Amino acid sequence: MLTPDDAGFAEATRLPGPPVSPDVYVRPRTPEEVGSALRWAAAEGVEVAVRSGGHGIWVPVPGGLLVDLGGFTRVDVGEGDVVAIGAGALWGDVADSLAPHGLALSSGDNRSVGVGGNTLGAGLGWLVRSVGLAVDQLVSAEVVTADGRVVTASADDNPDLYFAIRGGGGNFGVATRLDLRAARVSDVVFGTAPIDPSQLASAVCGVRDAMRDAPRALGVTVVKPPPLGPPTPPVVSFVWAGADEDAARAALAPVLAAPGVGKAHLQVVPYGATLAPAPPMPPGPPPRMAGTNGLFARLPDATVELAASTLDAHPQSMFEVRFLGGALADVAPDATALAWRDAEAIVHWIAFLPPDASDADVEAARSAWEPVGEGAELVCGTFTDDVGPEVVERMYPPATLARLRDVKRTWDPGNLFRRNHNIPPA
Repeated sequence: MLTPDDAGFAEATRLPGPPVSPDVYVRPRTPEEVGSALRWAAAEGVEVAVRSGGHGIWVPVPGGLLVDLGGFTRVDVGEGDVVAIGAGALWGDVADSLAPHGLALSSGDNRSVGVGGNTLGAGLGWLVRSVGLAVDQLVSAEVVTADGRVVTASADDNPDLYFAIRGGGGNFGVATRLDLRAARVSDVVFGTAPIDPSQLASAVCGVRDAMRDAPRALGVTVVKPPPLGPPTPPVVSFVWAGADEDAARAALAPVLAAPGVGKAHLQVVPYGATLAPAPPMPPGPPPRMAGTNGLFARLPDATVELAASTLDAHPQSMFEVRFLGGALADVAPDATALAWRDAEAIVHWIAFLPPDASDADVEAARSAWEPVGEGAELVCGTFTDDVGPEVVERMYPPATLARLRDVKRTWDPGNLFRRNHNIPPA
């Protein structure tokens, strides 16, 4: 436990995004210690925030208790394909641990993404089309509740809680261990192809059309990288869930035929090599950011063209289109809290601003991109920093949100877990 006057507090609470300033920082080592911290916070009326990896672009709220799950990093691989993972583990370390066993999990795209927050929010990664979301592989979870109890959430134990944590994020408790069913994937075909920036919209539309008939083993994203280093052109990035390079090339051919797409570079690598390294911690204050996303059942040409023109007007932005379908749609819309099973693409953007940018500047950047998402059916919570009360109404359809609010009333009636995309109790 650390407070602002203690040595090590600043380093412990530092993140790549905006500075974090809790009143108390704790790094528990057992679920029971998590429960002790939560009972203290509830008794004292102290707000609670929970961190797994800290990779996201979250805008922190000052004060309160920060529970850092960095003490829960074990990865236990048994004889079968169910893997027990501490919620504070990072996906890069998980990939390295699973590789010798010929296993992989759909995960975040960066090695520094934390398992807990990413999985409970969705877990949308390279293998989404072949095996689904990370949350779809969740067999059970060890959860510390608002009153400090340690319970199991699974199809057999507390099924209402099991439904809610699969897409409802940290609203219902602190998950300390996640049991996930891994896929038999070891080596994959990974690569990129450059895109002519002047043909970005045409390229995205061409790739979209190709992906509507693509094999589910093929995962594809079009991305204009964030402006954190030397300028780089937009690219098509792809992963084929297997080591057969000829099969990958055949599946990729229609994608690479899209307008403006250049020659692809392919290589067979371990799945973990597809995860980007952790972004460097910038010296001095980090940039300010504003970003969100939209999920589209059918991605219109007009949305793509609007996004490309917005990027031209605001080049200090990251922009990506990740193509979905495949195994994502194998799960019924009401089986988990994530109802967007018919989405063919998620469009995601982040505007980067100088560290000294005003709140008005941040809102202006957010407003500039906002029209791009107006035609979206829903929003994915793990790709937005919007924390307003209306955001959950864009993340969940009315029936799903009502069900989540009922579960919240059961497990967290006092709304202790509210520093998140908050689902208020019914």
